[in-house]
Amino acid sequence: MNSKIRIIFLFIYLFISFRITAQYDEYSIKAVYLEKFTHYIEWPEDSSEVFTIATIGSNPLKEKAELLFKERKIKSRPVLFIEVAPNSLNDEINILFISKDQKNSLRNILKKISDKPILTIADTDGFIEEGVHINFFLEDNKVFFEINEEALKRSGIRARYQLLRLAKNFGREE
Repeated sequence: MNSKIRIIFLFIYLFISFRITAQYDEYSIKAVYLEKFTHYIEWPEDSSEVFTIATIGSNPLKEKAELLFKERKIKSRPVLFIEVAPNSLNDEINILFISKDQKNSLRNILKKISDKPILTIADTDGFIEEGVHINFFLEDNKVFFEINEEALKRSGIRARYQLLRLAKNFGREE
């Protein structure tokens, strides 16, 4: 193999490796945010023995969050991670992360759980306007989040002022 071809393959390998690493770093940050959100969100009384975080659709968040919560608890309960389909949503879920590949199903998903105390989180442009509670987005290669307070109120979940103040859209006229 001549040296030009080796350089091209090396460049492609490094580019792909960098993209994969950057993606996982982004989702590691989102997993940390997820953990921090739980300190500033108040759910109605829940008597279940575990705190359930569900993902719907494909994304690397579940893997990153499972590592983070391996030895931690939320609201004094061990954390259970599950993957769900849109038709298997139930009241036992505390947090639901909705992937961007669910864009066509989003309205139906939110309709099924809009009156339930399930914190919905996503990372797709336009999802916050559809009724997702918290939406991550990237700006200047940094992870930020926005909050839909009205959707939170409808679900019976309350966010403390400290969290609302950190949201990128806090105080912005809609």
